[in-house]
Amino acid sequence: MIKIVKGILRSLVFVILGLSVACDSKVKTTPGALGDYETPSPPQIHVVNYPLHYITARIVGENAQVILPESSGSDPAFWRPSDEEIQAYQGSDLVLLWGADFAKWVQNVSLPFDRVVDTGASLRDRYIFEEEGVSHSHGDSPAHSHGETAFNTWLDIKLLILQAQAVHDTLVDRYPRFATEFGDGLGKLQRDLTELDQSFVDAVPAGFEQVVFASHPVYQYFGRGYGVSLISFHWEPNETPDVAAWAGFDELQEKTGARWMLWEGKPTAETSERLKQAGVTPIEFFTLSGLPRSGDFLSGMKANAERLRAAFQSP
Repeated sequence: MIKIVKGILRSLVFVILGLSVACDSKVKTTPGALGDYETPSPPQIHVVNYPLHYITARIVGENAQVILPESSGSDPAFWRPSDEEIQAYQGSDLVLLWGADFAKWVQNVSLPFDRVVDTGASLRDRYIFEEEGVSHSHGDSPAHSHGETAFNTWLDIKLLILQAQAVHDTLVDRYPRFATEFGDGLGKLQRDLTELDQSFVDAVPAGFEQVVFASHPVYQYFGRGYGVSLISFHWEPNETPDVAAWAGFDELQEKTGARWMLWEGKPTAETSERLKQAGVTPIEFFTLSGLPRSGDFLSGMKANAERLRAAFQSP
């Protein structure tokens, strides 16, 4: 009987020791302000648009995985994620929102409150608010308008620099063990974005007072940030405007003398020819809200600035 009791005691000791080792194998550090313990594996960070993906990835480097579902396509502002994609967001270590009412789908799903951060919260006093616009759609996306809060704040690079700082501060608060690496990433990013901002400043001639047309009301922050007066239409690059649309265009062009028109994509050959006949040069200015087919955010924006410079400063 005594031998049986001793055997049981030895088994209990081994179980307790095993549990102790298992617990010790889970590395825990001081929890950040958001309340979660840090783990040895790279954290997963979900974001809602490509500009946020770009600046976050530049800051974290190899220390975290930044995820933007590829199915978000070219217009994630009005994208609706699948059930599987929503589950991925819900299971993420951290979800970063853009702010400015971007990604309205977030309002209709349940995300973990302590793992969701609005990185644009500090910029609210700089948002541009507009009245409701004309309802329309892009391809297979649902009908929508570009009224209320203008959300493409990154088209003023100075605001993007401020938002990058907010992203950095959130990440350091959440994962303090990477504070040095995140600081290095932010510093390099800020230098690149400062140069990019200067590229847009240089693209717009000093004292520029001419009106510029825009195919869509998505360039508000670019206009305000770099001193360009814009008049926006609701024209799609892959569609040729009808007779009534051209009549309205001609009237505005005659009143303003506009010589350029910004486009989110290459307009149809018919549209380009009609614009040139009116003395208006189409300029491709990609907003880069979704994952680009080639290059990255920085190279894409530099190309935008160069096309603007070439058009605005031509005779």
